Amino acid sequence: MGWFRRARAPKAASGQVVTVDSGKLAVVDLGSVISHDVRALIQRNTLTHGEPFRSGGVLGTSCLPILGAGSAAASSLFAGNVFLATANPATLMALNGGVTSAVMGSTGIVAQAPFIAASTAIMPVVLPLMFFMTVSSMMMSVRFGRLETSLNRLAQMIEDVLKRDVAGDYGEVLGALTRLQDVSAEFDESRRFTDEMKIRLALVERDLSAVHYKYDLLTTKSVTSEVGAKLAPTDQHLYALSGIASIYVDRQRLRLALQDNPDDVARSVRALNQKVDQTRTGFAKLLEDNPLVQYERELKKSLDDMGWWAKNVLRRNEKDELESTSASVLGVRADDLTPVLSSMRSWSDSLGELDDAGLAQSVVYFRDTDGKGKLKAYYTSDLRLEPKSETA
Repeated sequence: MGWFRRARAPKAASGQVVTVDSGKLAVVDLGSVISHDVRALIQRNTLTHGEPFRSGGVLGTSCLPILGAGSAAASSLFAGNVFLATANPATLMALNGGVTSAVMGSTGIVAQAPFIAASTAIMPVVLPLMFFMTVSSMMMSVRFGRLETSLNRLAQMIEDVLKRDVAGDYGEVLGALTRLQDVSAEFDESRRFTDEMKIRLALVERDLSAVHYKYDLLTTKSVTSEVGAKLAPTDQHLYALSGIASIYVDRQRLRLALQDNPDDVARSVRALNQKVDQTRTGFAKLLEDNPLVQYERELKKSLDDMGWWAKNVLRRNEKDELESTSASVLGVRADDLTPVLSSMRSWSDSLGELDDAGLAQSVVYFRDTDGKGKLKAYYTSDLRLEPKSETA
C-alpha cells in the first residue's frame, strides 16, 4: 500500500491559486523530486539547530483543511511530499502563468523547476476561511516582528529615566519589558511557546495593562499648575511606553494562537489591529493638542491680556508669578516633553508604515519520516518560492 501511495504522488511540482473573499492563496505540492531536496534541508537544520527551520514558528495543524481522506493532497503527504502555501503576489502570478521558479532555502537555491497549474484540485473547492486567516495572520505577525527590535531601546529609555527619577511605575514597566524580551528570545530560539512561557506572557500583559490604563486616564487630564506641568511628561512617557509594549504583547498572542488555537486567530488579528489603531489615535491626540502645551499657551495668553498698568502697577505680583510659572513650564516642555513627543511620533510612523517582510513568508507542511509520521506545519522565511526573471 505504501508503494502504491508513493507511485500516485506527483513527481513534478504543481500549484493551485485559491480565492478567498478578496484575497488569494497559492498552495503548491512541491512534488517528489523537489520534496526530496527540501527534506534533506529540513533534516540538516534539525540535526544542526534542533528545528526544521531557523525562522518562524509552529502552526497548529487543525488549521490545515487538506487532509480529507482520498484527497490529492493526502496522497502526496502520505508519499512524503512537502507542501507550501503563500500569499505572496509574485508567487501567485508565477503560478498562474506556469513560470519556472526556484525553491529558496536559508542558504540559497534548494531546487529549480517549472511550477504548473494543478490538473486536479489540490485543496477542496471551498477553502475553509481558517486556513486563509492563518496564512494572512502569519504574515501580519512577521510584519509586526520588525518593530520588536525597539524593545531594547524602550528598556534603555526607562533605565535612563530611573537614574534621574526613581518611580514605581517605571520599574514595573521595565520589569514587564524585560520579561517580554525574555519570552520573545526564547520563542525565537525554540519556535514554540511552552506552558511556562504562556504564564509569563499573561503576567506581562497584566502588568502592562494596569500601567497603560492608569496613564491613559492621567494624560487626558488638563494641566492647571506648575506641579502638574512637571508631572505631565512622566505621565505621557509611561502612557506611550506601555502602549507600544502592549502591541508587542498582542503580537505574541497572535503567535500563540497560530501555535495552539487557530480558531482564535481571527480574533487575535482584530485585537492587534484595534490596539494599533487605539495607540496611534492616542498618540495623535497628544501630538496635536498636548495638555502641557495648552497650559503654556494659557499662561502666555493671561500675560498678553494684561495691560501695561496691570502688569507694572496693579497686578505686578501676579504678573511676576505668571512669568515665573511660564518660564518653568517652557523649560519642562523643552527639556522633558519634546523627547517624549519625538518618540511618540517615531513609533506612530513605524506602526503606519509596516514593510512587506511578511510577503517572504511561507507555510510549510509535511509528514515526518517520508510520509509515515505525524503531520507538521511551520511558518518560515527559510523556504519560499521565488520566480525567475526573464533574463535569469
